[in-house]
Amino acid sequence: MKKIYLIVLLLIGTLAAFGIYAEMLPAKEETPSWNGTQAGSMMETPDVPGAENVSDQYKTQVEQLKTYLADNPEDTTHLRRLARLYQDGHNPESAAVYYEQLLQLKPSDHQSWLDLTNCYATVKNWDKAKAATLSLLKNFPEDEEGRYNLGAIQANTGNTAEARKLWSQLTSSENETIADLAKQSLQKLDQPEISQNDSPQ
Repeated sequence: MKKIYLIVLLLIGTLAAFGIYAEMLPAKEETPSWNGTQAGSMMETPDVPGAENVSDQYKTQVEQLKTYLADNPEDTTHLRRLARLYQDGHNPESAAVYYEQLLQLKPSDHQSWLDLTNCYATVKNWDKAKAATLSLLKNFPEDEEGRYNLGAIQANTGNTAEARKLWSQLTSSENETIADLAKQSLQKLDQPEISQNDSPQ
């Protein structure tokens, strides 16, 4: 059986998906507050839906944001809000579209690069996850979350030597969470995979 790992995106929660190789930190920010002077001003922020329970209110707010952004395509605040709503609503592909638009306008948005990587990792699109992470590191060369995630992506795509190199560099990080994750991931790299025949009955 192939080992199961996580990928990390920031420090709240984890993306738990079968087959993902390392830990990826998810978004540390809440969905941005709705600006009541703009589209959808009379609606409260909807509850974050479960995968099987996308509320009518949530759908309405998504549609209002899309309508607003059709006329205001460079509003980065509301691009991020719509991306987060899609991400919270278990639609990472649609979320990625709006993160990409946002980051074209605001490449300095560190959190959105992490969220974009998370969206692509959720659907195991490792090529795009890697491209997003490399773009983050171009803007933030010393970013440890990005470096950790790049190691996770390398591990997921079979490049364990590069993953080991990246994670080894992070074991002495002053960020204890990153250092611990790097150490744990290195330990998992050294554990043998269990075949189906060796699995406990």
